[in-house]
Formats: sequence, C-alpha cells, structure tokens
Amino acid sequence: MKFTFFTIFAIILAPFVVLAAPATTTEHPKPTEPPKSTIAPSKPTTVPTKFDGYSKCQVQGFKVNRIAIVRCCVQNHGSSQIQGNTFLCRVPIGREGYYRKCIYDLHYATTTSCKYY
Repeated sequence: MKFTFFTIFAIILAPFVVLAAPATTTEHPKPTEPPKSTIAPSKPTTVPTKFDGYSKCQVQGFKVNRIAIVRCCVQNHGSSQIQGNTFLCRVPIGREGYYRKCIYDLHYATTTSCKYY
C-alpha cells in the first residue's frame, strides 16, 4: 500500500480535527447602541480677540535719537512706547512701510520688525 504525504498528514491530524455542527438557532442578536465616543470635542481655551487693524512695530537700536523715532511713529498716525533701547509703535496697517522708511532715513543702526495683532 502506497501512502502519499497528504494521507499521512490526514492520519496524524485526524484525532485533533473536530467537526462542528452548524448552529441551529434562529435568534437574531439584539440591536446595540453605537459606542459612545470617549473623546469629547474641546472648547477653545481663549476667546479670540477682535482684530483692531493695527500692527505693532518694534525698533531696536543703540544710541539713537528717541525724539526722531517717536516723531516717525506720530507722523504715521501711531502711538509709541519706549522701553530701554526698544521702541514700540502701533501704526495702522498700510502705514508700517512708511514707518520703516522713516526709520531707515534716520541712518541709525536699527532693526525694525512689525507683527499683526
């Protein structure tokens, strides 16, 4: 008698194979509720402020004429503050370019940066 690989394999596994009978129950599972989300939508922590149409320009320089810098700010419809070697000027948007040019024309070694708030 000639045995093939599959026949030997079937003889070895035959004691371990359990044939399961098909389920004869006709009960339908009860509908379940959809899973509740564990992640709640987050609320913003800060309320965004209304944009006021001004940009805040900061000028830093060493041994500059404070009056001239403040005059440039006022000429461009801004309000200024002085903190040491830093000058803060709030100018309307569209005027910050003129403000930068006015500072540049003073020929001081300064850096000017403007941010929108």
